[in-house]
Amino acid sequence: MLLTSAVAISPHVFAYFKAPQGYYFGGFNILTNLVDVQGVYFPAMRNFAAGDWLFRNQFNPGMKPIFLHAVYLVLGKIVAISNFPVWVVYVGAIFVLTIPFVFLVFAFLDKIFGNFKKELFAFGLVIFGGFIGATYPEVSGIFTLQFPHFIVSVFSLFLFLYNLYLLHEGSFPLHIILILVSSLLISITHPWLMVFLLAFTALWIFYLFLIKGYWARVALVFFTGLAVSVPFLLYYGGSQRIPWAGYVLPFGVGQLLLMFAPEVPFFIYGFLNRFRKYPFFAIWFAVQLFFVFLPIPFARRFLEGIYFPIAVFSFLGFSDIVERLTKGKHIFSYYLPAFCYLSLGTIVTFFWSFLWIPNPYVYKSLAEKEASGFLDTTASRHQEILTMAGSGNYLASEVSANLFVGHPLDTNEYTRKSTFAREFYSAKDASLWQEKLLYENICYIYNGPMEKKLRGQIEADYMQRIFSNSKVDIYKTSWCK
Repeated sequence: MLLTSAVAISPHVFAYFKAPQGYYFGGFNILTNLVDVQGVYFPAMRNFAAGDWLFRNQFNPGMKPIFLHAVYLVLGKIVAISNFPVWVVYVGAIFVLTIPFVFLVFAFLDKIFGNFKKELFAFGLVIFGGFIGATYPEVSGIFTLQFPHFIVSVFSLFLFLYNLYLLHEGSFPLHIILILVSSLLISITHPWLMVFLLAFTALWIFYLFLIKGYWARVALVFFTGLAVSVPFLLYYGGSQRIPWAGYVLPFGVGQLLLMFAPEVPFFIYGFLNRFRKYPFFAIWFAVQLFFVFLPIPFARRFLEGIYFPIAVFSFLGFSDIVERLTKGKHIFSYYLPAFCYLSLGTIVTFFWSFLWIPNPYVYKSLAEKEASGFLDTTASRHQEILTMAGSGNYLASEVSANLFVGHPLDTNEYTRKSTFAREFYSAKDASLWQEKLLYENICYIYNGPMEKKLRGQIEADYMQRIFSNSKVDIYKTSWCK
């Protein structure tokens, strides 16, 4: 468990100690969802640490603060109490939360296989299984472990399913209590997963009724999950409330097959030969896949945790094939090379994080740090700062003021605003932009390395330079109050 935690945080710790002279570590060293960490999760923690209890979207001042990002609310309060940097608490949360996650996965696998060597192989596939493109936290265990809210969400998903699987063993009240807790945690982190869980539970009830003749206990699980999740689903029930419920890149069948390419033949073989013995995991996979390919904007988000049933059936398929070929002799000796083959793509992608630094995404210059510190003490929360989209996304984790454009999903009218910023920073005469900037209520103009690459003429009579160093100039407009 501790080894998995150490591996999960290793890219970030390594990057911290490898910061080049004159630069500082931004707090996260994996390309996957780096924009989200810098533009949403770190700013949320920072604002919660400053005293907020509701999430404030710095890229959309017109959006009312709402109860969102509960995991980062807790982490933000830890930042306030401990006075540790935001990124240290974030990485520390990864380390701590990974421990119960690993424990639960092993407990689940133990109920399936009852053999430590088999469990270890299957666990390796749960964490590292995958190939090209398996870098999304929804489809790869090791990338799930890079985001505290994903760890909580997928842990809760597995906890719900684990207790549902064991509902007719052990203490029934305890299973119901843990299902209640997991339903609550899912509902406040990724509530759409409750829709999948309720659909799966309904089908499991139907299966048990037809095959086993009992269903009442599982029906209680369904109504428990329904009662807990409905208020949250109604609260978060539209993209106007939650920007991340809007459009995200969907997955096609080909892309999904490519992500698990080495496992696909073993999975198909294992699924076709073992689904009768393991109907729980077969139904889990089938229902989840159904939701993934629904024609809705955020269907991809239903992929969370799908790597668990894929790992189970892939291992079963591999084990059956090898056992037939070797007649059961020395089967365990094939585990290590098979694991390397099945997980090589994800392992290489993950550990590439050690090789791609230094780069301007992970490190920022101390001059930029000085500029953001100046802005944070100068600009008030209601004032708006104009930057390029990339700079705005980074600055959100450094300043409390609003940013004109930044995170692609959280920025209202992202395409229009990013085009506006690019055209302004490319303009040869900034004096012609006074009315446009006034209309957008721009108070400060940030001119950093990204903006200077466009070689526009920034200065004009209606603005005053209030900060300058080797990397950044900051201007204040005359109408700024």
